[in-house]
Amino acid sequence: MTKYDEQALNYLRSKFPGEDEKIFHTDYNGRVHTGIIEAFNVFMAGEIDKTCKECKGSCALGNPSSRPVAVIKTSQRGYKYLSVGFTCDMSCRFNPLSGQFGRMFRASGLINSQLDKTFKNYEARSKELVDAKSAAINAAHDQTGLILAGTRGTGKTHLAIAIALYAMKHNRQAIFRLVNDLLEELRQSVREDNFSEVISRFKEVPVLILDDLGKERTTDAGLDYLYQIVDFRYRHNLQTIITTNAPTIQELEKWGAPEYLTPMCSRILENGSWVSITNAQDWRVK
Repeated sequence: MTKYDEQALNYLRSKFPGEDEKIFHTDYNGRVHTGIIEAFNVFMAGEIDKTCKECKGSCALGNPSSRPVAVIKTSQRGYKYLSVGFTCDMSCRFNPLSGQFGRMFRASGLINSQLDKTFKNYEARSKELVDAKSAAINAAHDQTGLILAGTRGTGKTHLAIAIALYAMKHNRQAIFRLVNDLLEELRQSVREDNFSEVISRFKEVPVLILDDLGKERTTDAGLDYLYQIVDFRYRHNLQTIITTNAPTIQELEKWGAPEYLTPMCSRILENGSWVSITNAQDWRVK
């Protein structure tokens, strides 16, 4: 055993006090090998204990510029063994889609141009918009439901996306869908015989954003699917965010199918809020 082996072994003893030292000499199958050699680079380079909150350390995997760190893992056969992982090299600060957030974002249905739809970038130019932004921030923090209602082009979708981005940055998967697109996805899944899998994805995701409710072109069957999703989420206390151009629930009911839309909104509002934006200028026209 070299002096570096001895130093590495002493390092492992201090890092994992009380552990059986056999784990420093065995591989993931429990077979004897010179496991302490794997700690050599860790010992010589020095490890960084703090892991980046943005990517949970995942963006550095395979990147030679990241620092090694000694970890003990358990194999499928129940053996403990020494392994060398890597800490974050902070590349996620320059490319936010390289880490854990990036994987969630790609599964969310959002597109790259929507990455800037954050609370910080939402321009609240009136008291009404300030109140709407405040309600959205509270919903994001408290993981409660929210219905953002009112005229088009007033930033309702921006705030809904901001909630989704906030959730994913805090390790909670979000899915964003236009209601028409969601219903078409469900209809397609019926044709492809994977309806149960697809609807379960919308039912069970921690955060679901339903954009532009009330103008969907659908049948009662489609609305029933939508109701099933919202009702499941209500019963399992999962966060649902809706945007609609209807300024009030009463107006939404006039658009049709109140037997579906009213109870859906009621379930979200039981532990959430309705926010109307009626007097703001259309951002798109501006």
